[in-house]
Amino acid sequence: MSGIFEIEYRGLNIFDEIGVVEIAIDSDSNMIHLYDQNQVVPPEYDFSTKSYVVNDSFINMTKVLYNKYFFSNNHDENLNEWVKGITWVFYHPGKVFKFENGEVKKIIEIHNVENLYEKYVLRIL
Repeated sequence: MSGIFEIEYRGLNIFDEIGVVEIAIDSDSNMIHLYDQNQVVPPEYDFSTKSYVVNDSFINMTKVLYNKYFFSNNHDENLNEWVKGITWVFYHPGKVFKFENGEVKKIIEIHNVENLYEKYVLRIL
């Protein structure tokens, strides 16, 4: 994958401690990879719908990214349209989730999935 831009986001994790999310932005593939060892923006399991959903911390992070200067000229849509137009990949120890078209899916077998960020995959194995 070429053209990867890496940044960090700091936010509160589930224990109300400041944690860091490493973000790799692949504008060529329209994907954003999130390495989240500190559980700052992990998808949550919603027992009422029996599916994974994004949490409030993720929404807060997307607002920050949406308003950053390197994105300000790259989108004409509102925040929700922008978020849904990107494939978000969450890398957590032992787990990978993909948020695409407004739906979170857990990736069971990461070795056969294309377009994953190898640097983050190696860290979670």
